[in-house]
Amino acid sequence: MKPSIYYPVKPFHLNQAFGNNIPCVKDFGLPTQTIVSGADNNTCPVGYEKLYKKFGMLGHNGSDLQAVEQNVYAAHDGVVVETQSVPSRGLGVGILSNEQFNFGTQGTHFFKLRYWHLKSFYCESGDSVKAGQLIGVTDNTGYSSGNHLHFEMQLMDKDAGNKPCVAFPNNGFAGAVNLEPFFNNIYAQDISTLIPVYQRLAWTLQAMINVLKAK
Repeated sequence: MKPSIYYPVKPFHLNQAFGNNIPCVKDFGLPTQTIVSGADNNTCPVGYEKLYKKFGMLGHNGSDLQAVEQNVYAAHDGVVVETQSVPSRGLGVGILSNEQFNFGTQGTHFFKLRYWHLKSFYCESGDSVKAGQLIGVTDNTGYSSGNHLHFEMQLMDKDAGNKPCVAFPNNGFAGAVNLEPFFNNIYAQDISTLIPVYQRLAWTLQAMINVLKAK
């Protein structure tokens, strides 16, 4: 089974896709640091360098979603395993899936969804969350050139002590994969009204299966 990921913010507009290499930085890590958009994946203004290579990455390791200061909703069920602030990403939350999923040639893994550049969050490490649950508010914290949500999927395994670990930390994207093929085109904040519909469909399908088995 493949994962089914809801849109965490509404409306959905993709500002920067996975693998893109648009941002450029000047004076990286200094108080005078500035980040601007390059013309394309290869060039930067004079005096600037590509940002992601500073982190040892080949390009963008998530999907940047357009957002003003607004609510963020969990895009999948899971357990909060990460709530932290780091200089490059600002404030963020990471939520690990409860079960493993099939990622084709990459095998079967858990996954962690990461929500970054937040202003605040409404969950703590160890919390169980459901898809559609309010988990935070977007902002522009960290190395960011404008208000948006950095939304990221890392493939995860569990070590001998049952602790989550990144499955492919050296894949050039810090263990992340493109999550865009797994979007189900439904907004997480809307699913509270859709869940009863899904339940009724499931019950109907199960009733049909039971009838066929009885024949």
